[in-house]
Amino acid sequence: MLIWQYWPLPSGGAESQCRKLVRHLMDQHMDCTVLTARIQAKTPFREKDGNVDVVRVPVMQGLVNAITVFGGVWDKRVKQTLHKPISAVLSSSPATRETFEGRIMRWLNAFSFILGASIWLVLYRSKIDVIHVHIGEWIVGYAAWIGSLLGIPVICKVADMPVFPRLDRSIPFHWVWDKARKQVDYVAMHEAIRDQLISGGIKQAKIHLIPNGVEVRSDCARPSQGEYVLCVGNLTQGASHKGFDILFNAWAEVHKNISNIKLVVAGRGDAVLWRAIIEKSGCADSVYFPGFVENMDNLYRDAALFVLPSRHEGMSNALLEAQAWGLPAVVSDIPGNRAVVDDHVTGLIVPAEDSHALTAAILELMSDPLRRESMGTRARMHIEKFFSMEEVSMKYVKLYADLTGKDDLSDISAA
Repeated sequence: MLIWQYWPLPSGGAESQCRKLVRHLMDQHMDCTVLTARIQAKTPFREKDGNVDVVRVPVMQGLVNAITVFGGVWDKRVKQTLHKPISAVLSSSPATRETFEGRIMRWLNAFSFILGASIWLVLYRSKIDVIHVHIGEWIVGYAAWIGSLLGIPVICKVADMPVFPRLDRSIPFHWVWDKARKQVDYVAMHEAIRDQLISGGIKQAKIHLIPNGVEVRSDCARPSQGEYVLCVGNLTQGASHKGFDILFNAWAEVHKNISNIKLVVAGRGDAVLWRAIIEKSGCADSVYFPGFVENMDNLYRDAALFVLPSRHEGMSNALLEAQAWGLPAVVSDIPGNRAVVDDHVTGLIVPAEDSHALTAAILELMSDPLRRESMGTRARMHIEKFFSMEEVSMKYVKLYADLTGKDDLSDISAA
């Protein structure tokens, strides 16, 4: 498994899915190694995550983070870049190119990773059958190149759209990776991603539809008795991604109609800005920000309804988890949400950008406990059938077998 950032560092959806998948593959007697960047000096070069080998390639960022005396403007400006989420650190979009120093650091990070990963892959070539990449930016182009040199098939799971973000000069050899990333097999989580891949020049035969997976617990929620509406999302991703502005505009209207209901917004990031906004709308007392919650079980179990008004999603882990717990969901009409929620069966889908429609949908379900219970039951059944980690991991096992020509799982090793 090839991924830039991995446990125990703060993780996003791709990192979380990677960790879940390798555990299930190991349970099926496959040999999996996670090859990732050593971003923080405190993390060991090699360790076990359960039964999974985690190998960390030293990158320049880890060296800088380890230096305690690194003063001046360079220190301040580079560290601003280093402490952004990995999507910002690695992305080549103009919005993330804040400083000249940050671009240099991204280049050095990528170059050091390419060098270290190549050495490791060459040394352990005989033990590797498949390279599975979990992010779709420059790193999949690198994997395609090294896989071609070593004769190893490469599969990339696309976690977001656009499927081929622009690569620029902040990534070494970006023109090579840009071309090479069109040569591998891809996993698309839903049809919209598949269609973008085809438009980008990938043959349909090289695209495999496999959704994100989720653990389905024995316990479940009782939405008819739920105490609050739940939203889960990284606050650092802001309005442009998660649509928090739409959520809080809608909630102000919900609060006017049902004053005794609470909204819980869980996730990393600073809530100060959003607190100020909801203060002005007069509903601050009804909104609770618990921050990052390591174990979300209690929050899912006691909720009445899950809401996700995102403008942009690949396929939300939080949405999958909520539906697996048996919560009905009110979500925005975007491809990643439509792929999970069956409208009027397991939840309600409302137009994106429409806070009034979101308000109406929340009020509709909060006024009907029995309907919430029925939708939640069907949501859990839907997830068990199509999105359970057992189901998803078996699809990957079949894909690896097809790529390698091996039927015996114990003979397949994925890196």
